[in-house]
Amino acid sequence: MKIHSIGRVAGTVLMTAALFLISMSAAFAQNTSIKGRWGLGVRGGVGVVTQDLADSVQGDLGPIVSGNIMYALEDSLLLGLNVEWETHQINVSSADLGDSTTISLLPFVELRGARMANITPYLSLGVGVNLNSFDLSSTGSAVFSKLDPPTTVALKIATGADFFITQNAALNAEIGWKYNSGDVDACSPFIGCGTDDWNLSVFSALLGLRYFF
Repeated sequence: MKIHSIGRVAGTVLMTAALFLISMSAAFAQNTSIKGRWGLGVRGGVGVVTQDLADSVQGDLGPIVSGNIMYALEDSLLLGLNVEWETHQINVSSADLGDSTTISLLPFVELRGARMANITPYLSLGVGVNLNSFDLSSTGSAVFSKLDPPTTVALKIATGADFFITQNAALNAEIGWKYNSGDVDACSPFIGCGTDDWNLSVFSALLGLRYFF
């Protein structure tokens, strides 16, 4: 009986201590300003192509990795540079054409709302460039001798939130849409060379971590 009593007391003490530490962490995070501080972030997630690249040409769901560097001019205003890498398998009438890869360089501005507890919501707008490349599969090589996607204007609109777990670190979640459209140069042994539409605009969902120094 004594052993069970000691166990219950120890468990209660540990739980109380854990709740105290969590509440103190949340209180510190809530009262911490990011004004004048640099930050780094890394996130991962998925992106889905929001429309066909061209007639009968579809892009699959693909992975996205994002890294950013930030500076907070105010608690409500943050400037930064976002670098995103993503890839998608491209299909023509269900046949694998190859893999499209995009590296986006996006300077952005982030408007941050009032902090609620230790959660800060935000809206983000980024404008930059998409560096697109394409790796033809064996099936794609039988159809095209050249498929050269363009470098395009990148426009990203996003909303998300930071959940501060310490004075410096925050869990981050974000959803957004990124514009990526232009004309692709293509050559085929069957129909010769020409240009066609290229639209790899994506809707993305990302999770990661931000750290403010």
